Amino acid sequence: MDRAHLVLIQRQHCDLYDLWAMLHELEFETAQVMRLLPEKLAAVGLTYDHAILLRQLVEARATWENDLGPLAAQLPDFGQVADEVRSWPKELPPRPEELSHGN
Repeated sequence: MDRAHLVLIQRQHCDLYDLWAMLHELEFETAQVMRLLPEKLAAVGLTYDHAILLRQLVEARATWENDLGPLAAQLPDFGQVADEVRSWPKELPPRPEELSHGN
């Protein structure tokens, strides 16, 4: 595996961890995170795709502890994170500017 691919995989794992931390450490409600997520993704030219997220979970399971263990003071159990992510809605609410344009 080349270094660039490894960095991308680690970034995906960090994104999953960041979402989990927002829900558990910062005590955001799931609805709050779901409202913020489209804007965060749009800022980097991405859109939410639940199917892709589920595929990323499969990849993340194998290297979760090795990739994130050294970076996180308390790494959550991957199974707990995966269960929560699987329960997220398949579609996110529209971004506020989409509502104002009648889309």
